[in-house]
Amino acid sequence: MRGKFRFYGTKSEGETVPMGGVSSNKQGGDSVAWLSALKQQGSRARRAPRGARIDLYRLVRNSCAALQAVTGAGVEVQVTAPEDLGRVKGHPSQLRQVLMSLALNAAQAMDGQGTLRIYLTNQDPESGPDTGELRAPDAPTDHVLLEVADHGRGMDPDAVARAFEPGFTTKAGGNGLGLFLVRDVVRRHGGVVHTESAPGAGTTVLVYLPRAG
Repeated sequence: MRGKFRFYGTKSEGETVPMGGVSSNKQGGDSVAWLSALKQQGSRARRAPRGARIDLYRLVRNSCAALQAVTGAGVEVQVTAPEDLGRVKGHPSQLRQVLMSLALNAAQAMDGQGTLRIYLTNQDPESGPDTGELRAPDAPTDHVLLEVADHGRGMDPDAVARAFEPGFTTKAGGNGLGLFLVRDVVRRHGGVVHTESAPGAGTTVLVYLPRAG
């Protein structure tokens, strides 16, 4: 199957963007490159991110070729976003690396075959999970949610609880830095990351980013 992208809930409703095939060797090489880039972005993110207003839907759409490089030709990416999606403030390249790392994890969990779903929505804290970070008194009142979902092998409760620990991994040969660095970048943007998963039921990673005023 050749990798492809489908867009829903936007001006591009139902549009399909076919992508050229990517060999497994190229996917592996680009995966290493993206993780290396994310490490660099994580280090840079220790400084406050720039205040650019970012349209996450446009960021995803402009990243189709790069997404295919990390997910491989056996994965279809479905993107859903509303017409009135809010903007966020931050560093576009850092948030792009977050997207790439989450997509890579999802593709690997599905062994490079299946459907990866990316949802973009406007959210208020009451609609999100009951986490201290998201509902703290000084937390932003409005967010844009980036949700990346796969139907892979999933994780048990212990693995979910440890998912963001540096060095923790459920993958053979993994280094356990991907989600740790993702959380670091997201926190530098004033955001929150939450993971939902169960064995055999896939994994969903929810990234809440403060909505720009």
